[in-house]
Amino acid sequence: AAVDILTVWQPMQAFSLSWGMMAGDLGHIDAEAKQGAAHIAAAGAAMARAAGLVPTAHVEEATTSVARTILRWAEAHPVKLIVVGATGRSALSDVASGSVANALVHHAVAPVLLVRLPRARHRATRDAQSATAQELAPH
Repeated sequence: AAVDILTVWQPMQAFSLSWGMMAGDLGHIDAEAKQGAAHIAAAGAAMARAAGLVPTAHVEEATTSVARTILRWAEAHPVKLIVVGATGRSALSDVASGSVANALVHHAVAPVLLVRLPRARHRATRDAQSATAQELAPH
């Protein structure tokens, strides 16, 4: 079965004013974010391939919000199911908190399946994201 793997990355432009960064600083950061998204999409495609699926990896830049980008992509492609990772304490807390998953559940053109990472893996992912944010913040 064919499956599309979509990874959405968000440029740092939205954060530049609050962090006092200049536009020149953002090019390098955004290039790394886009490259990271491509690696995530490729890893997802590899997992799908290992499960016997035929994946196509896609990387999209969020020009508005991540949720809106996913919703637009789903409307433009023949999507039967949207699978999204729940990153909160529980899938239910994500849905209640106004997250990307919440927006997808309420506005998607297809059913949405929330998938929760095992607690230890979620903690490692959260710690890595936090460390990355600290590295990017001006000192």
